[in-house]
Amino acid sequence: MNYKIIQKFAFTVIEKISFHTTENGENTRSVPAFWDACYADGSVKELGSLASDFTYMYGICYDNPDKSEKRFAYSIAVESEKEVPAGYRKTVIPARTWAVFPCKGSVSHSIADFWSKTFPEFTRSADYRSLREIDIEAYPDGDTDSEEYLCEIWIAVTKK
Repeated sequence: MNYKIIQKFAFTVIEKISFHTTENGENTRSVPAFWDACYADGSVKELGSLASDFTYMYGICYDNPDKSEKRFAYSIAVESEKEVPAGYRKTVIPARTWAVFPCKGSVSHSIADFWSKTFPEFTRSADYRSLREIDIEAYPDGDTDSEEYLCEIWIAVTKK
């Protein structure tokens, strides 16, 4: 299992947010549909114009503190300190220790593989545990359908 542990200071994002459910695997369809809608309506382009650091465009999954509820918030975001346009919000991602996992291949497959294979293995065997509060998909510019595309998933963690 390939990952690295990093410390990252707090950073500010501007994000467009939507809510999803894990009921019957609905999130595996609704999150990609949210990305498609944001590309189609110009939100992704607008976020790109707001980025102060365009190393990554983020997909941020906010865990629901009520574990019995299957609903969660998910956003498309960029690092930015600029003024927030209507329809977006500004959020400070707190300083955390992150387990950073490379995901190679088309996003539709590599992200699903991570959650179904790599994350359960990490949970069982690593010296860290997920804080289960924020998970970040970090997407550099590139062809997200390519089998050579490389993105990352960041999991907020603490030492066991």
